[in-house]
Amino acid sequence: YVAGDEVTYTFLVENSGQLTLSDVGIADTGLTGLSALDCTPAAPAVLAPGETMTCTATKTMTQAEADAGSVTNTATVEATDPQDNAVSDSDDETVTSVAESGIALTKTAAPLTYVAGDEVTYTFLVENSGQLTLSDVGIADTGLSGLSAITCDPAAPAVLAPGESMSCTATKTMTQAEADAGSVTNTATVEATDPQDNPVSD
Repeated sequence: YVAGDEVTYTFLVENSGQLTLSDVGIADTGLTGLSALDCTPAAPAVLAPGETMTCTATKTMTQAEADAGSVTNTATVEATDPQDNAVSDSDDETVTSVAESGIALTKTAAPLTYVAGDEVTYTFLVENSGQLTLSDVGIADTGLSGLSAITCDPAAPAVLAPGESMSCTATKTMTQAEADAGSVTNTATVEATDPQDNPVSD
């Protein structure tokens, strides 16, 4: 799953004993956002030996659950035998996130032509282009002597959810040597960390 996907949980209950069970129902705890269970026959049910009850419920997965990598949930079936003794069983299921991280950097300069003494403004547009929340998002700009400090909105290091962006700017006054050289090329890198502490960059 990725954030926004709907997962359907199916619960198959069987009376595996030799006594009729009443008040048969599912107790599913610890899974926020799970819909109400729809059971056939309707719960609380009465099941003779060998009879079954099937229930379903759905859940829309959140960004936090995608970032976590997996979701494990344990459900418990509860019933009562003819002597009013409690009967129960539990089972769990794990679903795994397939969300991937991604980040994209677009760097522009204005103006694109200069003479010595001109101030050029560099703009860095960073977008979380993946499906996981990224932290410690920041720009590493090296090899351009005289570049001012890079200021970002939101401030770096930033946290960006999928689809969110960060815009940064820096300025540089062009030198006579750079005018004599004819052009200046500079490469910037954006660096970040995904929820599993893996580095992500562009």
